[in-house]
Amino acid sequence: MKSLVFIGLSPSSGEPKKATKPPVQGLVTIEDVTVYFSEEEWSQLDPDQKALHKEVMLENSRNVASLVALNRMKRRQNFSARINKKPRLESVVSELALDGIKQSQAQPLQPLQLGENSSSVIEINDISKIENSLPECWTMQQYNYFKEKHDGLEIANKKLGCKYCAKHDFLKMKSVHVSKEWKHFQIEAAGRNKDVKQASLRKKMKEHFSSKAHNICKENIKQGEEASTAKYKMNEKYIQITCRVFNTVYSLAQRCKPFSDTEDEIEMQIKNGLDMGIGLHSRKTAVKIVDFIAREIKKQLFTKIIENNLKICLIIDEASTVSCKPVVILFLKVEDSDTSPTIFLELIELEKQDAETIYSSVMQSLNNVGLTKNYLKKNLIGFCSDGTSVMLGRKSGVSTRIAKEFPNIVIWHCLNHRLQLVLDDSIKEIKQVNHFKIFIDKIYTIFHQSNKNQIELTKISEQLGIEIIKIGSILGPRWAACSLRSTLAVWHAYPALHHCFHSNEKYLGMAARLENIYFITDLALMIDILNEISLLSNGLQAKHIDIIKAEELVIRSIKAFQMLRKEKGPYEKKS
Repeated sequence: MKSLVFIGLSPSSGEPKKATKPPVQGLVTIEDVTVYFSEEEWSQLDPDQKALHKEVMLENSRNVASLVALNRMKRRQNFSARINKKPRLESVVSELALDGIKQSQAQPLQPLQLGENSSSVIEINDISKIENSLPECWTMQQYNYFKEKHDGLEIANKKLGCKYCAKHDFLKMKSVHVSKEWKHFQIEAAGRNKDVKQASLRKKMKEHFSSKAHNICKENIKQGEEASTAKYKMNEKYIQITCRVFNTVYSLAQRCKPFSDTEDEIEMQIKNGLDMGIGLHSRKTAVKIVDFIAREIKKQLFTKIIENNLKICLIIDEASTVSCKPVVILFLKVEDSDTSPTIFLELIELEKQDAETIYSSVMQSLNNVGLTKNYLKKNLIGFCSDGTSVMLGRKSGVSTRIAKEFPNIVIWHCLNHRLQLVLDDSIKEIKQVNHFKIFIDKIYTIFHQSNKNQIELTKISEQLGIEIIKIGSILGPRWAACSLRSTLAVWHAYPALHHCFHSNEKYLGMAARLENIYFITDLALMIDILNEISLLSNGLQAKHIDIIKAEELVIRSIKAFQMLRKEKGPYEKKS
């Protein structure tokens, strides 16, 4: 409760006390008279005491402001008194300086408001620094007058100098002979008494600031500053234009729009009044911009991974481009504390599709983003890929080479790929499924390879009021979800397919197969089975899947198949 007594409150009675103010010596800031409460002390005050504390602090702020104003007034009065005692200096001191003093004295002094105390203290400190650097024969008012009269005048360590000459470069401007004393702030007053010293400084200032060398140096420095300012403004303009173009291209990339739309997007913004520059806004430029943005994002992303020393798992998938070039797609699954995001690393085109080429390309790609061998030995905990011999071969596969380099790594065969291999083995062993697959693939071939047949099927479906889904192949190299879509397409298009085959003598055998009651039963059973497999396949591809969740999904699918052996599924009941 010491703070209560300080601000004039009695802890027992709660009545304000009249405290005597100590005499103020030197500079006083608001911090010297500020009272701070702890949270516990403040909670013990009632609302009236809190309001009184606020009023006292406001009064302290006004008192400090008044002291500052009084200090300034005394300085100005002392300076005026010295001038009045020495009338012979009137020819030396300009009338403009005296007029400025009178004007400043005539202005009313406003007390500082709460919140202005910090800036006032800073101003006082700056003035005190300048006063300490003034020549002994000068006052603050004289310095302000001469500084306004002579452009470039500066002071340092009680000596004079020129800010323009200080920036002069003797090597670049050899023809301009600038005074070294003015350049290095070495101009001192000469004489024994104050008047003589002031006269010597006035003479030196007049000679220097009217000299040709100073004016040339001043003009060159100002021209350089103006050129730098113009260059900065021009660079700022170009940066704004570049940001607009980058944002436009980045927006297209985020929305998966073709880069050929860049010119149209830029043209639209120009019509809206934006300056988009005069550069070539072509598709090639857009590709370079996106490549640059991707590199920067990747750099920041992997820098954070390395700084946080996060564990990673390498995922590799083989594929082929439109031009039939072999490629591998690299992903990293980062084991973060909150989430485990899967990050796309790179798509690498391969010269050869052997294990050595894939391994060296993968290691080079990891090293390019800062994941060195030392980091990988500590933090690479897993490797996942499909079950091809190139990837998981026991003797010379990519996984074997990685395991030799990083012994603590866990090699994992993609569960979704395992599921696909199980389906392939089932097709080979169960003849009925194989025959059904061949028949569906034939339907796919008839309408996929011939546009005429596709148009005819569309017309028949419109007549029958059936919406045709594109028919595809089933139980092939693609995921099980694709097979489900294909069988559902045959199920929904069954009337149109039967009408199309029955009306064409060429496909009467296909029509007879469709009319077989076992075909409908097999199709319905296949849809029920593929529906469960599709759920499992999509679940295993989820971003946040882990081994525990994957095991739960597999067990659930096994139970669903056991139920289908005992009871009919939803589509089998409809058949």
